[in-house]
Amino acid sequence: MNKKHKEEKGPHQGNEGGCCGNSHENAQAHHNSGHSHGGGKTEEKNISISKNVFPALAFLVVIMLFYNQYQLFAASSSIEANFAELNTISILASQLSASPAQNSNSGAPAAAFASTGDPTQDAINLMIPTGTPAVYGQELGISFDDPIKSMEIMAQLDPAYGQRKVFDKNSATPAEWNRYVKLLTIPTITCEFCCGAKTAVTSSGSPACGCKHVWAIRGLSAYLIRNHPDMSDDEVLSAVMKWKPIYFPKQMIGRFLEQSQSGQYTPDIAAILYGVDTSSLNIADAGSVNEALANVPSMVGGC
Repeated sequence: MNKKHKEEKGPHQGNEGGCCGNSHENAQAHHNSGHSHGGGKTEEKNISISKNVFPALAFLVVIMLFYNQYQLFAASSSIEANFAELNTISILASQLSASPAQNSNSGAPAAAFASTGDPTQDAINLMIPTGTPAVYGQELGISFDDPIKSMEIMAQLDPAYGQRKVFDKNSATPAEWNRYVKLLTIPTITCEFCCGAKTAVTSSGSPACGCKHVWAIRGLSAYLIRNHPDMSDDEVLSAVMKWKPIYFPKQMIGRFLEQSQSGQYTPDIAAILYGVDTSSLNIADAGSVNEALANVPSMVGGC
């Protein structure tokens, strides 16, 4: 009985061994098959990605080429517009040469204004200076006759954005910074015709506008405060505001003509007229001036 039992048990043990051995082999085969199958999927995936990526890259290159061409076209148009503006300003400025009312080589206000009898000529003589500004013109290498280049030079002195800033809040003395903020928070001592800002800086001295016109206004103001501290506030404002009619000829001449009727001037016009006796100014026919300025540009230089 025991022998028979052992004989019956033997096959059972053999089958168990066979079953376990086959399972291991089957698992190993399945594992190897899995690796082979996975590698095929990876290769197919890489090929699929390559097929999708290369057309996308080609499309991106085409878009970049079109964008570059557009930028070149826009830059060319801007340059042509600036030359047209400069030509108009040159025509206006040439009318100043015979006028004794303002020393065109100094940019300084004259003690008295000698009317030409022509309201158009008188308005231009007062508002549009020519030549090299007194005090700082030669120092900075700028001229009223080259407004775009001069604006860029002064803009780089801007305490906010300039590459060669005269000072900023940290490097200015308290007296310099307080004076800077005081002058440039006066309404109209800014570029409102361009960006609508009411002042050049905020009460904390931060920039109120980011256009190049007001960069130049802030830059020149800081330069004069630092390098010519003997200049009075009125003299600094007068020097800085002489550029505003060059940047905005039509608006500034129109503003002057309108305000001259009452004799009540905004700070920007008052600064330009600082020290000038306008009692003999001929403004009887302001309407003809507006007609004569119909083709004068509203803005010179980019906003």
